[in-house]
Amino acid sequence: MLTERTILAMSFLLGFWANLAQVAVLRLFLGQFYGTEIQVGLFLGVWLAGVALGGLLGGWRSPRAELVLGLMAVAPLVVLGVFAGGITALPARRGAFLPTWPVLGFLGALVLPLAVPVGLVLPAVLRRAPVTNLGEAYGSEALGSFAGGVVFSLLLGGSARAIPTLAALPVLPLAAAFLVGPSRRARRGLACLLAAWGPVVALNLPGFERWAEERAWDHFHPGYRLETTLETPYQRVQVGEYHGQRSLFINGSFAAAWPDPVRAGERVHPFLTACLEPRRILIVGAPTPDLVEQVLAWPDLRLTVADLDADLLRLLLGDRRCWKPEAMRRASEGLSSPSLEGAQGQILAPATRAGDLGRSESERPPPDRATTTWPAGTATAQVEGRLACPGQDTCRLEVRAEDPRGLARANPGAFDGILVLPADPTTLTGNRLFTQEGFADLAQGLATAGVLAVGVTGTENYLGPDLETIILSTHRALQPSFPEIFAVPGDPITFWAARRGGVLATDPARLQERYRARGPSGASFRPEAFANLLLPFRVEEVQSWLARDTAVPRNTDLHPQAFARQLKLWDIYSGSSLSFLFRWVEALTLSRALVGLVVLAFGLAIAAWLAEPHRGRIALLTVGVSISGAGGLLAEIVLLLVYQSRQGAMFRMAALFFGLYMLGLATGAWLGRRLGFATPARLRALKGAQVGMVGICLGLLRLPAWQTGPVIGAGIFLVAFLDGIEFPAVDVLLGVLGLPRERRAGWLIFADNFGALWVGLVSGWWILPVVGLEGGLWLLAAALGLNFLALWPVPFPLPPTGAVGDDGRPGSG
Repeated sequence: MLTERTILAMSFLLGFWANLAQVAVLRLFLGQFYGTEIQVGLFLGVWLAGVALGGLLGGWRSPRAELVLGLMAVAPLVVLGVFAGGITALPARRGAFLPTWPVLGFLGALVLPLAVPVGLVLPAVLRRAPVTNLGEAYGSEALGSFAGGVVFSLLLGGSARAIPTLAALPVLPLAAAFLVGPSRRARRGLACLLAAWGPVVALNLPGFERWAEERAWDHFHPGYRLETTLETPYQRVQVGEYHGQRSLFINGSFAAAWPDPVRAGERVHPFLTACLEPRRILIVGAPTPDLVEQVLAWPDLRLTVADLDADLLRLLLGDRRCWKPEAMRRASEGLSSPSLEGAQGQILAPATRAGDLGRSESERPPPDRATTTWPAGTATAQVEGRLACPGQDTCRLEVRAEDPRGLARANPGAFDGILVLPADPTTLTGNRLFTQEGFADLAQGLATAGVLAVGVTGTENYLGPDLETIILSTHRALQPSFPEIFAVPGDPITFWAARRGGVLATDPARLQERYRARGPSGASFRPEAFANLLLPFRVEEVQSWLARDTAVPRNTDLHPQAFARQLKLWDIYSGSSLSFLFRWVEALTLSRALVGLVVLAFGLAIAAWLAEPHRGRIALLTVGVSISGAGGLLAEIVLLLVYQSRQGAMFRMAALFFGLYMLGLATGAWLGRRLGFATPARLRALKGAQVGMVGICLGLLRLPAWQTGPVIGAGIFLVAFLDGIEFPAVDVLLGVLGLPRERRAGWLIFADNFGALWVGLVSGWWILPVVGLEGGLWLLAAALGLNFLALWPVPFPLPPTGAVGDDGRPGSG
């Protein structure tokens, strides 16, 4: 038998492994398959199903620790093999999304080899250590997971590549196996393997990673040469090349192509002509080089580009002849300062990077006092597809690696025009720029006569129900902040929105005159194009669509309705044939869900009452654990999505927030064990505290100024802290009811993850688009309240004072 300290150290290492494995395979999957909230929900559901399956198997037949460690050492290599070898089995559909079912099968093959061993850990650990209780092992594993989140998000910057991370993971279970090695000979062998692993991976991994990436690229993008692959803290970026034409793919989805000066000019010049005095312009999103070149062709114009992803900005706009490596490094580390001098160019990081837990927005430097990066009065040039800075004069281009919404809020009235690049709310990241709150934030950054331009996919002569809803939603979300709105027909339909009435010029003749007077000479755009762009019958057609009285729910940060319509379009473009599911999901409103929850609760109560009392009590306790597991994940998802909507940096901070959740579980398990929550009265008090925590989260939704990294992190910690208290308390009560320790561990792991997996599965399909974040929390409050009421009439048999559990320790059960 092993000492308790050894077992806790092993649990810590395996918890560290679990967090890194989860984040690495999540990034690997999302980076290849679009990165939308649908895929995030599918991933969470499959991962938690694997952990639940592992817990069920571990409770049924407790495995040996050596077997679990072997599985955890081999699993990352299996996943790498499945990814590299199995991705070509998926259908390659150019111009369309992949259907759901093949992707779901591939996801299961990637995730289950990693998730199932995680569920086996605690039953295996308890088998080797009869003096260690479940609460301590559970807390140690959760603490290791927190450490993994800190390492990934803070020390590695949230940008460690998925394949190298997976390749390095076997070191942790091998180190744990070294701790439990049965003999000196076995330990010597493990020590040699550990020493050799690093050099073997370092020598072979670069070639394998390049081969796997090119294999996947050639399968999905035949004919294009893969030029660059970049994993940033926010997304996976790839650039393909075809006879000098470059295509940008974000998480496997096409995002932009360049050089295309004609199309870039069509997007830039009409917007700048519509602006009353385009002197200070903000571009929201990462632009292609030719688009920036078209903007800077206008004389006496200063351009600011704002996007959270500094690596993507550097990829598109940086060149070694323009950007000093030291400035690039400092920017990536968040050390750039507006007072830096002597650099030919630099990407400015904000005073507080998105996701950091430091200064407030008010401390960020305004655009008119920040270092810029483009010379005035000189022409721009493209070098190997990227913009090059030809001189060191007064600069006209500023590139800021920060949240555009936060930049606009912090600099009221700073810009004469704002051009929003992302077209369509295809993900929650994109939708946050199309919500009523998002437009209000951007409006703050506009001068009194400022103009905002935003485009939505669609044409005035084809607007089916789904496209119509997205366009109407965008138009109505603009109205509270912009009194004058004009829709420019075409594909995409572009909205010009002004801070005050009487600003927009919409007459083609007037726009032609204005462009000739102040527009750039020699540009690809011609003033005569306004007459074709604003043909009267086309303008009238789109205006008639906007005047329809179709009922469209508001698109807000807390209830992203436009994103819900994108799910239907995604289903059409992917050929998944899930329209029946979307119709059923849309019909399941919050009120109907609450009624269904009450009916389900009464059904379970009747079943428990009719069952044999012993089994009924066990069922009631485990259902409570399932509710807490589901509720903990739901509250975490809501808080993460609130942070994403407000700050835009969820994916960079995901590992840290996951780690904080695990730290809360560890702290709760440790404290709950020592304070003795294994009584009905204290368990009821705990459920009441959980309901109160949901109330705090509901209040936080209505306080945007408090939706910062520290507050969201504290909320996630407290939610998990309350859940962590319950786990060892129920373990003690199940022990009093006669369940063996290893079986209790497996059963509780299964119950906890079984409830959570359903929340993960429906988060992107139903909770987010249909009931909204606030509705999800009301559902959680109702479920916890019903669980609280169900605990009152049940007389649990309590251990007598000073009772000794089955591990020989007081009160340990």
